[in-house]
Amino acid sequence: MKELIKKILKEEISQEELFNKISNYYGDDKSIKDLWVKVWRKEPISDTELENAEKFFQEIEKSERTKKEKKISSRINSVRSLQSEIKKEGIKTYLNLIKTNKKFLLESLILGSKFRIGSPSDKWYEKNIEDLKKINKFKSNAGIITWTDKTKATFHKKIEELIFKCENKDYWGILETEGDKTVWSLLNKVDTNYVNWGLMVEEKYLQNLISGKSDSEVIHEYFKQRPVSEILNPEMMGLLQKTESEKQVKIKTFSLAELDLLESFKDLESIKMKSIFSRISKTTEEGDLVEEKFEELIRNLPENVQNIRNFSTWGNIVDMVFGIDLIATINGKTYAIQVKKNKDHAEKAFIRKLGIPYLVIYPKNKTELKNYNFEFISNNTHGNFNDEFYRKIKKQNQ
Repeated sequence: MKELIKKILKEEISQEELFNKISNYYGDDKSIKDLWVKVWRKEPISDTELENAEKFFQEIEKSERTKKEKKISSRINSVRSLQSEIKKEGIKTYLNLIKTNKKFLLESLILGSKFRIGSPSDKWYEKNIEDLKKINKFKSNAGIITWTDKTKATFHKKIEELIFKCENKDYWGILETEGDKTVWSLLNKVDTNYVNWGLMVEEKYLQNLISGKSDSEVIHEYFKQRPVSEILNPEMMGLLQKTESEKQVKIKTFSLAELDLLESFKDLESIKMKSIFSRISKTTEEGDLVEEKFEELIRNLPENVQNIRNFSTWGNIVDMVFGIDLIATINGKTYAIQVKKNKDHAEKAFIRKLGIPYLVIYPKNKTELKNYNFEFISNNTHGNFNDEFYRKIKKQNQ
């Protein structure tokens, strides 16, 4: 009994608490029901019976925690305020790893791989400046807009700021080698991918590394800065100390979110990195497919759709900052267009905040995607794009 009590005390579960759990159990497990009778009658209970009871309740608690953890994931995927919170923290985490002294540790982990931290090519900057000037031709009536990074500026002021950054080559990110080319990596999309962050929050919650009275508190715990001695394992601590010595810098804190990304880049073939890449790829591919189908539709109608310009290449600032996938002149009017995979995402589209002529396009349903059947939102008007489009063509031809 002494060894059991020591074990129980070590795990902060007292014998009295265990007896209380047995007394309050109303389930169908026969062994626990038998113990319930013994506790009630104050009959002796063997060490083995207590050990088995302890294991039983630990499994129940683990199961309940798993269920709760999964609810966090579903709520993050459905509650807009949680998505906004995670995006904000995700952007901060990403920038910490590519723009602060923490980038030196990341660089040491990816040294010799196909990845590197750097500034894009002159061609990338030239293309983005050209695209930004193109959308600057729209006239916005939105006034001050709160952007994804929580800064505030008008539509046209934001464009000016971004052109200035491009002219000064002030963009940094994860670059990836593809054959003889260096491209803007898909992994740069990790910053605002709330689906991926949500699953990583879940993992830490399940491991009892974070907690909170609300989903927002749990998210805060995941992104909170902590002393390096509290968060880094011995191997990562050794790498940090080596990096600090070589670069003559001092890094005092990391978050669990930053550590997750660092560990992923440490082993590019790890399950963690493959999972991150898969989640981002899936989100991107789903959006790309819908966009490709819509662009196919309008490109096959050259008499009524002109001046199509696509902004959806990886690393395109117009797409990343403004949410604009393409612009096109449809039946004589030029629109900024954002393509979404379903109605729920379409109603939340960022482009609706810009105060410019816009269309948010989404498939009527997954089955109708192959039939090029799209719905639209434009200035709070909802409708079927195909019906409205062809109705206007018919009216023009009468």
